[in-house]
Amino acid sequence: MLVVTMLGACGEPEQVEEQADYDVIVIGAGAAGMYAAYHLDKNGVDVKVLEASSTHGGRAQYNTNFSEGYIELGPEEFYSSPDFPTPLRDKYLNWMKRRANKKGLDSASSKIVGDSVFFDNKFWDLLPDSGQFKVDIMRDLWEWDSTFVIHDFELGGDYGATFYRKDGKLVRDIDNKLIYEADEKLYEVYKYVGPDITFTEALKMHGVDSGGSMWDIINSDYGGNNAASLNNIYTTPTSSKWGDGGRETYYVDLPYKVVMDSLYFQKLHDEQKIIYNAEVVSIDYSGDIIKIKDADGKEYSANKVVITVSVAVLKNNGIEFKPSLPEQKLGAINSLSLEPGWRFYMKFKKPIWEESGVRDMTNAGYGSRCWVPADYRSEGVADPNVMVCYIMGDNAAHLRQPDVDMDKEVLKGLDEIYGGTVASDNFIESFHMDFGMNPYIQGVYSYATKGINPIEGLGHREILAQPVNDKLFFGGEASNNRHSATVFGALETGLRCAEEVLEIQVLSLNSTSVK
Repeated sequence: MLVVTMLGACGEPEQVEEQADYDVIVIGAGAAGMYAAYHLDKNGVDVKVLEASSTHGGRAQYNTNFSEGYIELGPEEFYSSPDFPTPLRDKYLNWMKRRANKKGLDSASSKIVGDSVFFDNKFWDLLPDSGQFKVDIMRDLWEWDSTFVIHDFELGGDYGATFYRKDGKLVRDIDNKLIYEADEKLYEVYKYVGPDITFTEALKMHGVDSGGSMWDIINSDYGGNNAASLNNIYTTPTSSKWGDGGRETYYVDLPYKVVMDSLYFQKLHDEQKIIYNAEVVSIDYSGDIIKIKDADGKEYSANKVVITVSVAVLKNNGIEFKPSLPEQKLGAINSLSLEPGWRFYMKFKKPIWEESGVRDMTNAGYGSRCWVPADYRSEGVADPNVMVCYIMGDNAAHLRQPDVDMDKEVLKGLDEIYGGTVASDNFIESFHMDFGMNPYIQGVYSYATKGINPIEGLGHREILAQPVNDKLFFGGEASNNRHSATVFGALETGLRCAEEVLEIQVLSLNSTSVK
């Protein structure tokens, strides 16, 4: 908005103070940006969201054209919370006891330490976390309509099948001993305290060598073992005040985006608080009013800006800042990368997994982690002939090569599992969702490289989260030191940004009233 010049009483020019278009502009309409805008709007702030793409929700998208019902293209699991009905904790403990009895353990030996459950003095699993979420999706969802909630352990069964490489073939891990051993190794790794090391180095300390069967299984589930900082995967509870987290997962008979819209975001869309196809290319925060320009040359202005774009966009200089961001902030941004990976959907003529019962698996083939979404939904919500594989890390990097036939590589592994050419013979078509190819996202979620998180002082995620000059505020899953790589973690950062803005506004009002 231009400065308006008027004539005063004595004929002298009088300048009217420049006003910003909006109190706050939020850049990025993913979970973090939308929740920041939702919270600011709820508190009476004049807010506008600028989104580079034609839709909001970030990685929370779904497809209704590939198969019966819908398939999730991004997140699909919701997490437990302390406000969720408390009988679930007892229910889950009873389920663990039944599972322990099946494995020949004495359920009477169960011992609970915090949320950890031990049988015969060996770590077994975690109860739904009793820590308090800053953003309680499960509580809000339950209050909205609990009939949509399906809890995963209600489906019965144990871990899915596990397969590892032996003599060049995928061999089934009988009774899933390998994955149980992997869980115990991971529990030991997570107790590590010391200089920051890679996840692979931490595993080697506990006898899990790169290239071995157990390493392959862990890598297929986590990805990025070689590069990722251990402190990225687990940080001590004292490292951040933003929530204690939760672990138990739930599935809902609605697309994730529909749930988020119904609980929080639809109002912002309906009231045209979002400007779509507005790719921000520059932010000038040198003056009192922050000036923003998009790729089409359109300009916007605000008093405060909340930035929730993918950290890859920041790292690759997708936005020019004037002046440049502080060196410490740039260092934090450059220390983070986005994990390559995607969801790979396969439609078959019939459920090839029914005869073998292998319908939920972790494997050392290129399929990595595969499951049948229909098993986690009510009848008719998902196609019973569709299997999805979540492919990450080294496997994703291999399959992304231009000379690699992704379909054939994954089907080859499934043929090894199901026998003969049953997967290839019954295959109809596939659908790939690779967020790494989306220029506004560029990956699945963030991971940190070794040596960035100090034992003392701020870690890189915490530095990324710090405001700049009380004008720029940074959110998104990469800025969450406890819950990166999760939707609720992204929502937490949106809430944090909104509360930071509101706190500064209150301080500003108090300062003005004193004068």
